[in-house]
Amino acid sequence: MPPAKSAVIAVVDKAQMQLDERGDMQQVLDRIQVVYQTLEPWANADSPHPKAKSALNLVKVEVNNFSASLNQSLDAAKLCHNCAENGIMILESLDNDRVTLEELRLETEITVQDVNKAKAKLSGVVDSLRNNRTGVLNARESLEAATKDIKDEKETKKFLEGKAKKKIQKICTGFKAAQVVSAVVLVAASPACPPLIIAIPIILPLLELASHNLISHETKKIEKRSVELVHCTAAVDQIHNALQTLERLENSLDSLLFWWGQMEEVFLTIHNNLESIRKDIKRMRIKRLIQSFQEVKTEFLQYKLRIVKIQDYYSRDLK
Repeated sequence: MPPAKSAVIAVVDKAQMQLDERGDMQQVLDRIQVVYQTLEPWANADSPHPKAKSALNLVKVEVNNFSASLNQSLDAAKLCHNCAENGIMILESLDNDRVTLEELRLETEITVQDVNKAKAKLSGVVDSLRNNRTGVLNARESLEAATKDIKDEKETKKFLEGKAKKKIQKICTGFKAAQVVSAVVLVAASPACPPLIIAIPIILPLLELASHNLISHETKKIEKRSVELVHCTAAVDQIHNALQTLERLENSLDSLLFWWGQMEEVFLTIHNNLESIRKDIKRMRIKRLIQSFQEVKTEFLQYKLRIVKIQDYYSRDLK
């Protein structure tokens, strides 16, 4: 027995509600771009510090893995685009008597199968992004460890520099005192040949020069560690931001996956009520549904085009 008129309207309205509640595809694209913008500079960065270098290599690996995840998403987007296109065709055919109900049922069944394929692809993308996030998290933790090491090394160098300065100052003070004493003694003893008076003024500047070079060398080491520390700290902060964006992106695609699960129910409901909907078709409602499916189709087409463009841009910058 066919459902009552109100039930048919309810089927169409439910389908419309699900379409209206779809996620913001532009937001997904923006988040993808943010991840690339944040991680790509560090994927190309280098560091003389072994731990930092290793961590930055991990970032590069994950940028490449992220690109692979997006390649998977392109396959999913193609399926989603086709499902929306099929939805348009099915709805338009409801008002076309030349298309039999059997043909419509078959097309709806094929569309349900495609929706399941799209869901499977999207699920794989979400899993892949989750793995990306784990990899980036490992990179951040490695950079945090490198930052701690560099900070400790910097403090050690500062401590050693301080000790060296004190030691050299003590030696220089001793030589200056010796110079004064020697001058008094030797002038009194032998005004014609004061060897120490000659030697000490020569030794003292050489010692001061050597001490200056030593302190300067240690200072440069400290400055180098300071630069490395700033570099690693910035990397940690920005990679932390990328992790947050990756999580939001993962959640967005998870929501999209859930939405396609609801769309599967929509197509199944249409499939099970084709005859009733055709008999009691509400053209305005169907027209609105078609428009919504057209929007979905356009969104996934734009997604594919934008992802290709983003990947092309950033892949050129990856060394």
